[in-house]
Amino acid sequence: MGKAAFRKQVDVILEADIDVADITVVDGLVTGAADVDTWEWNQLPATTANMSAEGDVLDDTDLRTTGARSRIIGLLDWGVDGTLNFEPAITGYADMKSAFYGRAVIWVRYRPDPDTAGTGFCGPCVVENFGQSGGVEDLETVDFSLASNGILLDDTGSTL
Repeated sequence: MGKAAFRKQVDVILEADIDVADITVVDGLVTGAADVDTWEWNQLPATTANMSAEGDVLDDTDLRTTGARSRIIGLLDWGVDGTLNFEPAITGYADMKSAFYGRAVIWVRYRPDPDTAGTGFCGPCVVENFGQSGGVEDLETVDFSLASNGILLDDTGSTL
């Protein structure tokens, strides 16, 4: 018996629309966020969405080893990409377009299960790719890619 699919949800909000008191900054870096659920997130009704995180693997082998490599994880990177069907009334689309052309920071919240807090992720991003395509008299789609611009938090704003 198969499992039921979750209602994945992707939301965005321009950093300029967030109360600065809700963002915890230490030494110029975002380390957490409060009241994330009260922010006025704008949904991106994506038809596909992917969140990925990766770390730079660094070789820290020295000459005293027994011949085996030793590695550590360096800088972490993450991002969200996806596709949605174009509709001018989608406020998340307007936020993404504004962030891309205005070179502004946008926060993204990626929730594979919107009904269960802590199962998703959120954090500040820049819009890396923003494109539209479609045939004449056909469905117009929007492809987007959001690249990290800071720490990845869980979808409640807590550090992972």
